[in-house]
Amino acid sequence: MIRINPREKRTIIAGGCLIAALLVYVFVVSPYMTAMERLDRRIAKKTEELAEVLALQGEYFRLRERTKILEEMVRSTPGFSLLSFLENLATKNRIKKQIAYMKPLTTPGNDRYRESSVEMKLDSLTLKQLVDYLYQIEQSPQPIRIKRLNIAKKRGKAYLDVTLQASTFEPLEGEVGSPKRKTLTTRK
Repeated sequence: MIRINPREKRTIIAGGCLIAALLVYVFVVSPYMTAMERLDRRIAKKTEELAEVLALQGEYFRLRERTKILEEMVRSTPGFSLLSFLENLATKNRIKKQIAYMKPLTTPGNDRYRESSVEMKLDSLTLKQLVDYLYQIEQSPQPIRIKRLNIAKKRGKAYLDVTLQASTFEPLEGEVGSPKRKTLTTRK
């Protein structure tokens, strides 16, 4: 048997402890710390994603509320005609004679609404007349939006030629908020 003196024994034990500590660090501590760093990065990313989802949820609820308000506005004015409204408004503002043309347009919407638009050209308006007319369109009981507005100044004059397209939504048959019913037929 080999005799080891106490000094060599301590050196071997210290070396063994050092190798054991190194093995524990390489196979236990280092992978654990790497995994923790990876998890911290994932937690930070998921926290950002959660904040994004919460922001989108808030936007969704705001849009849903706004849609309810718009649907109520559409429901409160049954039989509303955009063409008649714009023409009556032009008469009220004493600019009916400046109407060069009014063209109704209908755009397919979804199963509950259709978009009704009117394109109109107004000749020789003053800026005040135009602003008053647009303001009164904006104050309509029905939600109307101006989709296009083209303003051209007449040469050497203080008058404007205006082409605009206004649109609104009209409910399709049945009550607002319920889709059209489809019937199924079977062959006998």
